[in-house]
Amino acid sequence: EERGRVSGVGDLATVFERESDIEVMKRKIDSTRCVDRDPGAGDASAGAKSGDESGAWKERAWPTRAMPYPIPVQGDEVPLISIPKRPAWSRTMGKKEVEEKEEKVYAEWIKSVYETHPKDSLNFFEHNIEVWRQIWRSLEKADVVVLCLDARIPLFHFSDAMFEYITLDLKKEVVIVMNKVDMVHPDLVKKWRDYLVKKTGVPVIPFWVPRSTSGFVSQHGGVKELIEAIRGCSVARDGARLPASHFFDHAESPREQEDGAERDYMTVTLAGDPNMGKSSIINSIFGKKVVSSSSTPGHTKHFQTHFLSRRVCFCDSPGIVVPKLGVPKPLQVIFGSYRIAQVREPYSIIRYIAERCNPPMHIAYSLENFS
Repeated sequence: EERGRVSGVGDLATVFERESDIEVMKRKIDSTRCVDRDPGAGDASAGAKSGDESGAWKERAWPTRAMPYPIPVQGDEVPLISIPKRPAWSRTMGKKEVEEKEEKVYAEWIKSVYETHPKDSLNFFEHNIEVWRQIWRSLEKADVVVLCLDARIPLFHFSDAMFEYITLDLKKEVVIVMNKVDMVHPDLVKKWRDYLVKKTGVPVIPFWVPRSTSGFVSQHGGVKELIEAIRGCSVARDGARLPASHFFDHAESPREQEDGAERDYMTVTLAGDPNMGKSSIINSIFGKKVVSSSSTPGHTKHFQTHFLSRRVCFCDSPGIVVPKLGVPKPLQVIFGSYRIAQVREPYSIIRYIAERCNPPMHIAYSLENFS
């Protein structure tokens, strides 16, 4: 792909940099080596009996010790890469003028990323300006942003650059949701929660979404805790900050909005990597299926809005993968930020799992002569 060229104009499909045939072949050859188990993977510890009123926890063997974090910490051990920021615009500008400014800024940004960092040090990240436009607009629309992370490895999905853009540039308040906590030992959930609270200074809510085969989604304590965290935020109106609880407690109909007038309702935007369960979280909040969800990364193509009450609106935004350094690409496939259908060779991913999974793969699948 020509550096600086704007990809995906008019198309909402996720676009990643295409790997060369040589890169793919190198990984295939490397995958033929004998499996070398990571010493940090260890063995599954006999876990505790875990239970809560929701029934999410079941008696099972839980790994009680966290594995070593598998990638460099962004902004600490490796440089933090910025994200493209929407250029200033006004209602007096025409659509074409706004889009031309956006394309110019985006092209300069992606060119600088590849000029500053070697290609092989970069992860798969979003190259489609149309997806970035959806993110810009959904975040601008927001009064409060809920950043959704996978509780199994939340820091992997947290973007310091995105967090700074939301809190410093857009001056929006943030709540973090650690989704899928039913797949992680409670002790590890607590450690990650404490870490993220210390790192960001914002509320961090453990969450899980019950499976449902009907149009209704059962609610649990995490929904109440999330709503309370959002209520505790503040919203910018008329040059001042109003408590978000005001919009929850006063449910009268929003007045007709005149052009340029302050909105009489608040918007909560859910943002984060693909496959974080943003759509499922919204369905859980509403207690029914209001947005389509899928385990396929990039299922949500454009932002969608739904009113929880007459003055509280939730916005489901597309998943976005930001540029990072030192990220193992197999890890992006495993955790759903890269489509399995687009993988050109599966061997390196299987090898990555085999060297780290707990319990070891040959035990889990009763394999003989595995090594």
